[in-house]
Amino acid sequence: MGNINKKIPEYESKIAVLSQEIERLNNVIEKKNSELSKLSNKLSEIEGMNKTIGTLQERITKLVNENSNMEGDINQAQENLRLSANQNAKIMQELQQYKKLIDQNDQ
Repeated sequence: MGNINKKIPEYESKIAVLSQEIERLNNVIEKKNSELSKLSNKLSEIEGMNKTIGTLQERITKLVNENSNMEGDINQAQENLRLSANQNAKIMQELQQYKKLIDQNDQ
């Protein structure tokens, strides 16, 4: 029994060291769980941003297509305007010629 009594303080010391190590490891686990939670939140945030980026890319593509269509419409309108201006110039020339003929006939 004396031998056991001699070992009790040694075992108590080992238990105290192991208790401290358990406490330290529990703190490490809490810290890692906190970091994991933060990373999980960041991941959710990034996934939301990726979804937003995808939506914006689709919108940009749509706007680029609309812009291209408008460019075609503008080019067509400019061509029509040019043709109308040419027709107007011809009509004005003809009108001037008719005025000259009328003036000549009136003399």
